[in-house]
Amino acid sequence: MSGFFCTFIENLRIMKNLFIIPLLFIFFLGNAQETDCRYITNEIDEFNNTKVVKTDYYDLNKYTSKKDIIFISLRNINKRKSVVITLTRDLGCSVSFKGKRSSVKIKLENDVVVTFYHSGNTDCGDFTVIGSLTKNDIAKLKDSPIKVIRFTGTDYYHDSKDIVWKTFFQEKLDCIK
Repeated sequence: MSGFFCTFIENLRIMKNLFIIPLLFIFFLGNAQETDCRYITNEIDEFNNTKVVKTDYYDLNKYTSKKDIIFISLRNINKRKSVVITLTRDLGCSVSFKGKRSSVKIKLENDVVVTFYHSGNTDCGDFTVIGSLTKNDIAKLKDSPIKVIRFTGTDYYHDSKDIVWKTFFQEKLDCIK
């Protein structure tokens, strides 16, 4: 009986390892995706020979049941960096008219505010702002997590305070170096 019991225990140890190792692999693989860069485009434009890098759209609330759905994509087109930020909420239109420009203001936990003014075409669907991303903006965004984001459209503004992925810029800005 003791030989059977020893064999049984040894088989349990092997089965435990066969179960735990794949589980750990899945866990680490899942968490590695948070720090990986996902791209829509990462190529040289064949007509004008410029580098075009566009990240996938990342959800700042990581598909939780939060009320605000905020997507961000980072871009580097011919060494000009920009950010595309979308809030799935009606705030009127996103416009780039002087004196009435739509904006997204990101207040960081160190109380620094980074402002992106809309530089794209007028958009009256989901609220989307396309803003230039300067070296100064990048340095500020890498320095501190997100505290609150203010979206300002033609009709309304909205503050989003319940951001799940506060370290998004600290983790993803290197994707568009």
